Amino acid sequence: MSRLPSVCLIAVLLPGVGCGADSATRVDSDQVSEAAAPSMSQQSQQPVQLPLVVPAVAATETSGAADEEDAFEDAPAVDPATLAALEAAVAANPEDATAHRRLGIALHKLTRRVEAVEQFEAAVEIDPSVRHLLDLALAYNTVARPSDAEAVYERLLTIEPNHAVALHNLGNIAGKRADRQRAIEFYRKAIAADPQYLMAQFHLARAHEKAEQYKQAYLEYGKVLEMEPRTPAELELFDDSLYRMASLDIKMGEYVRAGQMLVEVIRANPKHDSAHYSYGQVLLQLGRPEEAQKEFETHMQLLSEQHPKNPMSTGE
Repeated sequence: MSRLPSVCLIAVLLPGVGCGADSATRVDSDQVSEAAAPSMSQQSQQPVQLPLVVPAVAATETSGAADEEDAFEDAPAVDPATLAALEAAVAANPEDATAHRRLGIALHKLTRRVEAVEQFEAAVEIDPSVRHLLDLALAYNTVARPSDAEAVYERLLTIEPNHAVALHNLGNIAGKRADRQRAIEFYRKAIAADPQYLMAQFHLARAHEKAEQYKQAYLEYGKVLEMEPRTPAELELFDDSLYRMASLDIKMGEYVRAGQMLVEVIRANPKHDSAHYSYGQVLLQLGRPEEAQKEFETHMQLLSEQHPKNPMSTGE
């Protein structure tokens, strides 16, 4: 798998910020030094050359269980005969937690979510293991029962206190309630449990950004770029982290650095419509209106291709 160069990317982007073991130390938002976000004048005088190599997805699987974003997505398709067999297995062995779990996954795959929850609840009643508790919490999330999911995750943590996925998903629940500080605490715990948990690192950065702690968010997005994506979903977050760092640079007036990052984002994904629009904004700020116009036109073209019936994208 392609890796970032030996030069630590975050150190290149943020002079004064270290790499390696020492860089793992967490930095609170009110402790970020001014060196973490170089001034626009400094960046304008010394443009950064990004040594970025966007990696392919590693062949290894994630070490943790499914996150709520992709719960049960890897389950095979279910045909009527398979469903009938699973239902028969539960009927024949009503005290078999595994039979209930398998039927629950099949029902979830068929979007029969409420019935799926009932099967996962039965599995937990029979065998309240970490696996079954995680299934139930994920299922509660799919039927908009976050409080029930939260209670199950907390129960799971009494068995396995450092369960990274449970900690991460508790952070998601807190984030949806706009409890940014609680979300940040859970994401940090998830990362402590699994230092390569890219999704948790990304959501930690997002939580700081939503809390308008932009310098800390910038640092946390930079740490995502030091990680190795292990799934297609993580690769998307890797790419998005660079885009969001560029967006933060625009907010902070760091147009040169933002432009360099956006060039890399577009190089990795030429159809990233938002990156083209943001790059157009940067080019306007840098006094390059003709090039900016081309980026805006590309942005509109990509939107029209993605949403052909959207009046905003077709000019109707």
